[in-house]
Amino acid sequence: MYLYQPENSRGWTVGSIFDGSLNSWRVGRTLKRMAADKEAPGHSDKGVQNLIFSLAVSLRPRRVLEVGTHIGTGAVIIGHALKQNGYGKLITLEPAPHYQRIAAKHVAAARVADYVTIVPHFSYDEPCKQILKAEAPFELMFIDGAHDYASAAHDIALCADLLCPNGLMVLHDVGAISGDLDQTGQGGVRQALADFCDVNPEYRPIFFEFPVWLNNTGTALVVKQQLDPPIERKREPAQSREYAAEPG
Repeated sequence: MYLYQPENSRGWTVGSIFDGSLNSWRVGRTLKRMAADKEAPGHSDKGVQNLIFSLAVSLRPRRVLEVGTHIGTGAVIIGHALKQNGYGKLITLEPAPHYQRIAAKHVAAARVADYVTIVPHFSYDEPCKQILKAEAPFELMFIDGAHDYASAAHDIALCADLLCPNGLMVLHDVGAISGDLDQTGQGGVRQALADFCDVNPEYRPIFFEFPVWLNNTGTALVVKQQLDPPIERKREPAQSREYAAEPG
């Protein structure tokens, strides 16, 4: 059993990378209120929050997809990044009416509602698929939904089809604890991602693992690699195992 190890257990102080900026005080205040919310357990950690924010700012995406809105932490952060850019829209999926209401309240409080659309469906609902197809392609995705293997495998495959060439997916909860979060005993998000990439080699994963990553919930970054023009790989001639005797 792998227990969650928070970053401060090693004396780390990890803050949001946009803390202190002139445009972030309202977002920071909203996130503090969200962290204190009784519904907060299960929300993303500072490391993945910083990662998705920096990617959203740097990539300047037209469309971002989030699977698993929950109380809206990711939506507020990505929405803030898009607002900084003055461009783009986040489509975030939340099937539970209770969480929809909470997330919408926080998104409005952070003043990023113009950049965020909450879709009230499961990812496997047909109306949801039609909405996503109309919004695609997506340049950036954040998958933080159900943790069982089957649900994660479905979400990964669905998102992969909607991702633009060289687009990026960020997945949460793919560290050592992933299997413990999957009550079906099939390895959870971590195993689902590894299996998907094994049979789809154009998707290149990087697993960020504890202790390099902040904690053992883990995060993964996946690129849909399609280089144009392709890089020609030169093959070096095999070297002989026999070596000439040195003179003398």
